[in-house]
Amino acid sequence: MNNIKSIQDEWTNTRFDGTYADAKRQSNQFVQYKTTQKRQWVAEKRELDALLGNIQIKLKTYNLAPYSPPQHLTLQELDHAWNNLLLHEGDRRKVINAKIREIKENLRVAFAQHANDFNTRVNSISKALASVDGDLQTQLDTVQRLQRELEGYQSHLQQIQSVDDQCVEANIEENDYTVFSVDDLSFDYGLVVQALQKKSGFLQNQMVSRNLTNLTPAQLEEFETTFRHFDRDNSNTLAPLEFKAALAGLGEVYTDAEFEDIFKSVSKGGARVTFEQFINYVISISKDETTPEQLRQSFKTVAGEKPFVNELDLRMCQIPQPVIDYLAQTMPKAGDGYDYSKYLDSTFSH
Repeated sequence: MNNIKSIQDEWTNTRFDGTYADAKRQSNQFVQYKTTQKRQWVAEKRELDALLGNIQIKLKTYNLAPYSPPQHLTLQELDHAWNNLLLHEGDRRKVINAKIREIKENLRVAFAQHANDFNTRVNSISKALASVDGDLQTQLDTVQRLQRELEGYQSHLQQIQSVDDQCVEANIEENDYTVFSVDDLSFDYGLVVQALQKKSGFLQNQMVSRNLTNLTPAQLEEFETTFRHFDRDNSNTLAPLEFKAALAGLGEVYTDAEFEDIFKSVSKGGARVTFEQFINYVISISKDETTPEQLRQSFKTVAGEKPFVNELDLRMCQIPQPVIDYLAQTMPKAGDGYDYSKYLDSTFSH
């Protein structure tokens, strides 16, 4: 009887800390009570019922006075205490279940609020990027400010991941308050980061390009396109292998020893080559080396002596695809390809 009252008092005084882990722990403790202590009490109660019945039968057989249990230990009192325990058990189970449902719902709402807010913030950065205006320096300042702002959102994404981990722990598989998952948000965040990097690099390169008056527009476009094509990580710089591939794409091939010296010189001892360093080097090796007639002869060779060159001819010579695309858009069409003579005449007439 005292044990029954003790467990009831314990349930009455137990509090929840608001976490799923605590509510689940209390639920597990309740299940453990039901499968251990409670079953021991049930067994004892059944034994007492049977024992008292046997005692009364024996007393009656020998014509002895019936046995009366001590006060507060009668069968009626024991049954009353037992029924009261069952009521408390029902209440305890309802309280635990209600708390678990409440915590799960709170987690759904918390995740949705964080996720929806994060999506709104990232969208605002994307829209701001699309509307960047002004001179090159003003645009670059704006883009760099947006990059700093977006970097600050990384901690928000980590917080969302933390709430999502709690949802997983609570076995929450659905959420009617949001359409976003952590993967959705991370993917979109990465796209905007990449868009800002590309925009920043583009603007910086344009600032370099506007000062290059010794290049024709066609040359500048070719060099820029080549640089962007081989800048695989959108860092607006070229690692050694990227730089080597870019030079090869422009027809400049070196031995490993030659390239090592060139890279050290161009990068000024750095680990990567910037766009400005790349452009300056390409200008230095192409300056006064290629005349319009030499280019015309090169195109003629690539075209197999035909008066026009097609995309297959260019690909066979391993010209980078971005350069081919640019030439295809720029050169006047002729027959099944493009008239390189007219293209060179118009290019070098400026």
